[in-house]
Amino acid sequence: MVADGSGQSRSLDLSAASGVGSSVQNLVGQRYGWGAENGGRLILPTIHVDSAGLAYNWGESPTQTSIDLVNSVRCTFTGLASSGNLTGSLLAADNENVPDLPQGAQIIGVWNFDLTTSFASGQLMFRYDDILAHQMGIVDESELEVLHYENGQWQVVTGDRDVINKWITTTNLTSLSPFAVGVIPEPRGLLLLALGSLAWLRRKTNRQGVAARCPPLSSMR
Repeated sequence: MVADGSGQSRSLDLSAASGVGSSVQNLVGQRYGWGAENGGRLILPTIHVDSAGLAYNWGESPTQTSIDLVNSVRCTFTGLASSGNLTGSLLAADNENVPDLPQGAQIIGVWNFDLTTSFASGQLMFRYDDILAHQMGIVDESELEVLHYENGQWQVVTGDRDVINKWITTTNLTSLSPFAVGVIPEPRGLLLLALGSLAWLRRKTNRQGVAARCPPLSSMR
């Protein structure tokens, strides 16, 4: 399913659905899953988080032990202060809710997550869109990085890469906010710059509808 904003910052809000499920495994080389383009934003159902040390799937069946749908995310937390709710969205890189990205970066996915309780440590695993990466001219997937927008700047938080299964993880996290996956220009040290967060916050919100295109293997219940 693709949230297509048709050139405007619009949201496809599926948060009222009871859950997310998939009937067939998405194999490497296929592109079943989730997408956002042309200003679009996809909002999926809230996930209740009730135990430290467990993994929760966003954009994937909760019973799956590994993620395969494109742009799905596996979230693991330890040391939760209490139970809470995990909310998430997938955004087109040109959506107005995305902080200004590093100049020259080739971004293949942007997500935003929030958890209503604090945690001691967390990690996100992204099933990145390898087909989009190749369409953008990214040949070497080992160059992909995870970026985290924190304290008004994007920071590299890349953990492990699995170019066979198309997974990339973060290092240990203590907070959630926007994340992006892509290739950033060298030198990477230039990334750690404030990128106009005030201008981002001042952007107008467009509440109009968004078009959706639905591949057959993702389902909402």
